[in-house]
Amino acid sequence: MVKLFGMISVLTSSVLTGFLMAKDLSERTKALREIYRSATHIKTELEYRAANICECFRMRGELFSTAHSYIQKKGYLPEEALKKAAENMGTLNKEDRDVIFAFAENLNKEDVNCQVANTALFLESIKARICDAENEYIMKNRLYKSGGAIVGIGFIILLL
Repeated sequence: MVKLFGMISVLTSSVLTGFLMAKDLSERTKALREIYRSATHIKTELEYRAANICECFRMRGELFSTAHSYIQKKGYLPEEALKKAAENMGTLNKEDRDVIFAFAENLNKEDVNCQVANTALFLESIKARICDAENEYIMKNRLYKSGGAIVGIGFIILLL
């Protein structure tokens, strides 16, 4: 009876681990899409309202809202705040953060036209990262889900 319970718990935990790994892939894609939408709004505000970059960050998705709160509450510069917010987003990988860091480098150092061009370049880079994330999800989603079950069954066979 105890052995059966152990086998069921091992299988369940390995299957759930596979599903959680697959969920992380989809969360990354969602986060990148949110960043893309937010950056599009920021580009529009910079272009047509000539708004300050700090104002553009307010209420623009998780990344930019967090950066805005760092600017307001802790007195960070926009580029520092955006880098800190990107570091704290757990769903992004190193390459995604590097794209955000590159965008943050030139935030407060240029005039509005250069900021718009920098944001347009950032949008293209994020779009490429979204395609990479979607391709990774397509390739690895099924692998993680079925791999969790296979590993669980392998452990059960070892327990027998």
